[in-house]
Amino acid sequence: MLNDAFDANCAALQQIKDAGGDVNVSQVDPDPARKVLGEWISHQRSAQKRNRLSAERITRLEALGVSWDPQDAAFDANCAALQQIKDAGGDVNVSKYDPDPARKVLGMWLSRRRQAKRKGTLSAERIIRLEALGVWWSKPQTS
Repeated sequence: MLNDAFDANCAALQQIKDAGGDVNVSQVDPDPARKVLGEWISHQRSAQKRNRLSAERITRLEALGVSWDPQDAAFDANCAALQQIKDAGGDVNVSKYDPDPARKVLGMWLSRRRQAKRKGTLSAERIIRLEALGVWWSKPQTS
């Protein structure tokens, strides 16, 4: 019975992946079916952290693209978006007030990273990664 549920949830993740979607669905997804799937993924992550998930299940979930730490995956994705802006010759210090919705979301994320740095809760590794992209921590003074 448990294998049937695992297989069914993996099949649902495969459908999402095949459609080009992100299999790391959220527990707070507005779609009820995706929300249930997000809760299931959260349980799998917890089991993996407690070493209670078999190697076979870990392999299957990783093959589908499940991230064991969604915060790390989100950080990597946002850094990749900043890198694309930099590669195109743009300013990576995007504003949370940008009129472009995607850039606005990225600007809000960057604002939260700046707050975390001020509070001392942003890791040195993440600070280095952001600085390498050209992120500044406080707005440069203009004369």
